[in-house]
Amino acid sequence: LNNTGGNTFSGIFNSANGEVVPGDSIFYLIKASDNSSNHNIGRLPESGYFRFNITDQTSASFCKQTYVPIRDNQTSYDTLYIAQFGTIVDLSFKMETLIHTYDGDITFSITSPTGTEVVLSNRRGSGGDNFINTIFDDSASAPISSGTAPFTGSFRPEGPLNVFNGMNIHGNWLFKVN
Repeated sequence: LNNTGGNTFSGIFNSANGEVVPGDSIFYLIKASDNSSNHNIGRLPESGYFRFNITDQTSASFCKQTYVPIRDNQTSYDTLYIAQFGTIVDLSFKMETLIHTYDGDITFSITSPTGTEVVLSNRRGSGGDNFINTIFDDSASAPISSGTAPFTGSFRPEGPLNVFNGMNIHGNWLFKVN
């Protein structure tokens, strides 16, 4: 580790050759000696080691452009397979276009590869039509319940997306509309 000023230290680890990969832990201690004639030595922590975890917080987007018909009184499904591995830190969901008359008829959700389901919208919009460029994000200022069709912009979903935080993104994600 290199002191980059004050109490800030940085280190560079080569993840390209597998030396360090996300999920690994780095254990370290700080040992310092002063410039006095005694060369006093200090150690932090006094016993054991400090530890930090290597994470990969790359932003990734996954897109599937599919026409899936939405029929009254039936459930429609679409699956997106994500081949990459990585831990979810903050998930948002963007729906570019969902065409449906009378949005108050439909409920839709996403389900993770582990089976955790989050309802994004539950019969919102009354007699209005469509969801156009709708982003579901826990940090949005407006809940989906306060939106109006065609639901353009960012909204907090019915259920929190942060339940996916800490999960692996790899696998089949299910989008369900009924």
